[in-house]
Amino acid sequence: MREIRSVVVLLDDIGPLGTNLADLQAASLLGEDRPPLILSLHDLAVIAEIGERPSEFLLYIRRRTDSPVRGFYRALDELDLYMLFLDGDLFVEEDPDEVKAAHPSIADASKRDRKRRQKSAVGTMVSDNCMQLNTWMVRDRLPEGETVTKPAMRASAEVLRLVDDVHRSSRPGWFRLGADVLSLSGGAQSGLIGSLRTLAERVRLDRKYHHAVLGYAGIWGYAAIFPAVVPRGMPVAIGMERLAQYVRVKQYQIKADRAYGLLFGEDGALLDSVYSNSVTSSDPVLDELVREMNLTPGGGVPRVGRIPPSARRATKRLKRPKKR
Repeated sequence: MREIRSVVVLLDDIGPLGTNLADLQAASLLGEDRPPLILSLHDLAVIAEIGERPSEFLLYIRRRTDSPVRGFYRALDELDLYMLFLDGDLFVEEDPDEVKAAHPSIADASKRDRKRRQKSAVGTMVSDNCMQLNTWMVRDRLPEGETVTKPAMRASAEVLRLVDDVHRSSRPGWFRLGADVLSLSGGAQSGLIGSLRTLAERVRLDRKYHHAVLGYAGIWGYAAIFPAVVPRGMPVAIGMERLAQYVRVKQYQIKADRAYGLLFGEDGALLDSVYSNSVTSSDPVLDELVREMNLTPGGGVPRVGRIPPSARRATKRLKRPKKR
């Protein structure tokens, strides 16, 4: 067990007492490390109806309770925060120096990283964001011919398809992988999808197996994703053997706390996967394999920004009154 999250569900709606977790921590009513998500049974039921993927909910708990969002966003209603989350706007840039201290193998924090953090870390009062949600919840009472689109997470179709394919595979690690992928910036998500296309193109050209590694370090740990593509005719077992070996050695070298190896066919179909959520601090055998495989130093792994695909920040948010 590597990640434990808590949810406190109440029959009553306690409004801002539950949404402003930082205030509860300041009053010593909650601990400082990973406070629970506190919400009403009604709000949890609505989130369960709207959410389309289990990984979305894990990411929401992370973002609400275990990120800088906890201290910079204030709201009267949990569902206003949830709708903001679906739009990709519930976000505060992580402190790059804290991330570097937690993960020494990544690139050093830059002035640009620090400036981006300073610009992002501003107080935001969240007002009404529930107009679309309210309309959806009463869709059976709308006038004939009037329709409303169900609220959904804003992300590219290719990224959502990847998360869904991993979920359907039911292979170990699918839950955290989905949340890790959905948490990435728009650029990082595009880079992941672009790497899959590039690997497939290389395989079609030379008919050989190809793989890559992408590292994403942050306050929730260091996730490494290893996409690989096998040519038609190569047994999946052989491709998985090569991928699993690379994941094992490279994860050790870069000190990622979790690694996902994803094996695809030329057509983009997910064939198999491997998941590792443990880190070996020192292993002479793995050290020798790093040398034999001629892997580049772990310090060259870059930090990847985690700004959501549609992140837009403001110190004030004014919305129209809720439609009831």
